[in-house]
Amino acid sequence: MQVEQNVVFGMGGGRDLSCDIYRPATPNGAGMLLLHAGSWRRGDKTSMAGQAGMLTAEGYTCVASEYRLVPESPWPAQLHDVKAALRWFRAHAASLQVETDQIGVLGNSAGGHLGLMLAGTPGVAAFAGEGGHGEMAEHIAALVAFYPATLLYVDEPCPGGIPADGLFTEPPTEAEVRAACPMTYACPEFPPTFMLHGTADEMVPWMASLRMYEALMAQGAPVELHLQAGRPHAYATRDPEIIEPAMAEAVGFLKRFL
Repeated sequence: MQVEQNVVFGMGGGRDLSCDIYRPATPNGAGMLLLHAGSWRRGDKTSMAGQAGMLTAEGYTCVASEYRLVPESPWPAQLHDVKAALRWFRAHAASLQVETDQIGVLGNSAGGHLGLMLAGTPGVAAFAGEGGHGEMAEHIAALVAFYPATLLYVDEPCPGGIPADGLFTEPPTEAEVRAACPMTYACPEFPPTFMLHGTADEMVPWMASLRMYEALMAQGAPVELHLQAGRPHAYATRDPEIIEPAMAEAVGFLKRFL
């Protein structure tokens, strides 16, 4: 595996945005955009190095993207940035030895939310941003989301939901909240999706993934949900003994579509 760090992929908020590229020894022609966790307010792309290593071992070329964080950059800056990273990835697919229609996404927690939003909103102008390569398509071929947020609420809690103030810097309207929820975009064209969640998740209820799974199933979209009894939030990425089998399940899914 070869690693190239801090490669500029676009602009956001008047500054450069960068990514880390992980190149496999033997590319399989598919790529994965990796999106880090951190409740939209912390974390960085370097935390994806371990999962990138596991994916490159299977031949996937990986791009771990930064995105601007809340509250310095209000929503939807985060989605603007990861869409810019996806478009950059597609624009540079040939040099990265990736087919343009073989790019998937893996996201953890907040990164899983952003991955689901990427999957559900290709071509939505309000979320495109101006990060660069606006001529490139925004569709993805497959998605892996570990313990993702899928539902937000303002006043009345809902099953599987988390408070919207984690993402928003100002009180949002109901319409703004719905627009930031991946559940809103479940449709037959949604790309193949793999979700993993622990049933003792203390930050994002496991019902978040279950409800997303049910919404996608109802639309006839290809989806898998793997629940782990008694596991807390971020359990797979915290425990090296668990991350390998969890990633093996995800890779098994990806190989059916990428």
